[in-house]
Parts: sequence; C-alpha cells; structure tokens
Amino acid sequence: MARTAADTPLKTNAECAWRVHTAQENWTSKVDTKASAFFTVNLAGLAVILAFRTQKDGLLVTLTGWRHGMADLAILLCGIAVVVAGAAIFPLLGRVHEHQTRRDVIYFGHLRHRSPANLAQQLAGLTEREQIDQLARQLVVMAKGNWIKHRCLQLALLIAFVGSGLLLVIIMSR
Repeated sequence: MARTAADTPLKTNAECAWRVHTAQENWTSKVDTKASAFFTVNLAGLAVILAFRTQKDGLLVTLTGWRHGMADLAILLCGIAVVVAGAAIFPLLGRVHEHQTRRDVIYFGHLRHRSPANLAQQLAGLTEREQIDQLARQLVVMAKGNWIKHRCLQLALLIAFVGSGLLLVIIMSR
C-alpha cells in the first residue's frame, strides 16, 4: 500500500503548517471551481429567463397581476445570485499598503515588491519560529478569505433557489 503525504511523519512544525496551507489552497480551489460553475450556469439561466420575459409572446411576457410582480422579483433574485457568486470567485488580494510594508515570504502580493537577492538573504536566515509565524499569519488570512468565499457561494445558492422557486410557482400557476 502506497503512503500518502498525510501518512508520512512530520519532521518539523513548519511541515505541519505547510500541510495546513496546502489544505487551505485546496479549499480555495474547490470553492472557486464550484462558484465559477454556478456563476456560469446561473448567468445562462438568467439570460434564458430574460429572453422569456422580453420576447413577444414569451412565457413570462403575458403575466399580469401578482404573477408579474413575482416574476420581476424572481428575476431580480436570480440576478443578485449571479452577482454574489461573482463575489465568491473575485480574488481577495488584500490592501496594497500591506503588500509594500510586510516582509513576509509566502504571499505573492508581498514578494512582488522584493528583489531576488533581498528575498534570498531573508529566506536563508529564517528560523523555524519565523517560518511558523509567517505561515500562521498566512493561514489566518487564507482562512478568512475561504470563509468569505464559502459564505458567498452559500448565499448565492440560497438566493437562486428562492428565485427559481418563485419562477416555478408562477409558471405552474398559469
């Protein structure tokens, strides 16, 4: 039976922190993939709904009374779901000032202002404690971003479910 990275004993605390970092990256990737797929499908669905709402003799054009108002609300909710899903996949890069002043060596936003020689010197001199401190800061930032992304995706799904449910009720009540 092959051993995985999770089965391999840790040599340092920094290795543990890097494994947690990898898990955070995986969560980020998964929520971005789910939100991107949802964004695409929901945007296409919204385009179809708008076509039904605006075409002459379209399914949703002839609605009157409460059905007309509910259709507008449902379309608005589906549009809001698209925007919220877009927020879930929008990159969270932090503040520019922090990138210019932080001396951390993990996040690309901090590294882009550094020279290779300066960075190499800092990397060569890092103690394990400094590595752990930097990884801990990065993990907390990643966790906050992942939390926001997951909550945005949940909210987008909920809003789309309500909007789609309203449309279904409207269509079934015709």
